[in-house]
Amino acid sequence: VGVWQESNAEKALDALKKLQPDNAMVLRDGRWQQIDAVDVVPGDVTEIKVGDKVPADMRLIKLKTTTIRIEQSQLTGESQSVAKESEPVTELDCVIQGKTNMLFASTTAPG
Repeated sequence: VGVWQESNAEKALDALKKLQPDNAMVLRDGRWQQIDAVDVVPGDVTEIKVGDKVPADMRLIKLKTTTIRIEQSQLTGESQSVAKESEPVTELDCVIQGKTNMLFASTTAPG
């Protein structure tokens, strides 16, 4: 039973790793550079474009466009992408769908 459970856990971990993006575009030392997504750290400013996977959980602080929509169905079960904004969320006990200024790892910005 233990071997079977370990095998299932390894398969689940491999499936989760496939959801993660390989690279991220971050602003470091005053210039934009592409790094491995696993090297993103708190405080990095990250650029997300249409078609990108979000490399880590992050707070949206600025939009270069009027709107951005994120496909986060694997987290919430919602069938449609969700509009995000840079305005702070003031609700204290907010559900994940209400966190409109947060982007979550492995979600995507559909085109």
